[in-house]
Amino acid sequence: MAEEKQKIPDPIRRKLRRWLTYMAIFISVISIVTFTLFIYEESLQVAMFGTWPAQDAGDWAQVLRGLDLMESLNLQMKIITYSVGWVNPLALFSYRAYARSTDYYIASVKSKCFARAPEVFDGREIDFAWRPHRVEQLKDGRWKSVNRKINVFTMERLNVQQTYQLRGKVMVENNLILITAESTKSN
Repeated sequence: MAEEKQKIPDPIRRKLRRWLTYMAIFISVISIVTFTLFIYEESLQVAMFGTWPAQDAGDWAQVLRGLDLMESLNLQMKIITYSVGWVNPLALFSYRAYARSTDYYIASVKSKCFARAPEVFDGREIDFAWRPHRVEQLKDGRWKSVNRKINVFTMERLNVQQTYQLRGKVMVENNLILITAESTKSN
């Protein structure tokens, strides 16, 4: 006698089919989100790799363009990560860490870029480490601190040979770098 195959009852089969459909949709959504974040990660890496030869060549304007591109891509990746990344918690934590590391890389290379060619920041607001070599008071009550061709203007007197964290807008005039600093923090 041939063995009879046991048939799954119709109500159970419908529930199983519905559950498998939902799982397929969920896995598809996870895959779309994670793959999109992966492509952003790859884009960031290509931009980062592009900054290396530009740094070697001393083309600081090109380095800054690469960092601008990285900031834009990283912001887009963060938006996706924080808005829908929760569907895949492992990817959420991984890409959040990647975005934070990318922020660090951008800040570090900006520091290097500012140290090597501050003129490429003309017209930009920047955060920077500052150590004046000479300080003098101006007639209008502000203080000017100088280090080579960079002149920083503040409302408070800065101490020579002390390092400060400053924020200000860079202006280039007659081959001098002029920065009006809005805030000062001593290190």
